[in-house]
Amino acid sequence: MNRKKQAQMQLFDFNPANILGVAYSTGVDSRELLVGLHSRSIMPDFILFADVSAEKGETYLYLPIIQSWLK
Repeated sequence: MNRKKQAQMQLFDFNPANILGVAYSTGVDSRELLVGLHSRSIMPDFILFADVSAEKGETYLYLPIIQSWLK
């Protein structure tokens, strides 16, 4: 890593090892992962849901429910 990049990372106290992201598919396994993290008081820095506009109707109906829970 070059010096400029190191300086930028130090300026913002950025450490990629401290970032937790979750890829959420709206499936049972993804939901249980979120519940498991919550039960351990672990909060992801971001949760990614890739909407490809091809999900089942029930998936889109469930999104507001899980979004409310996540808040």
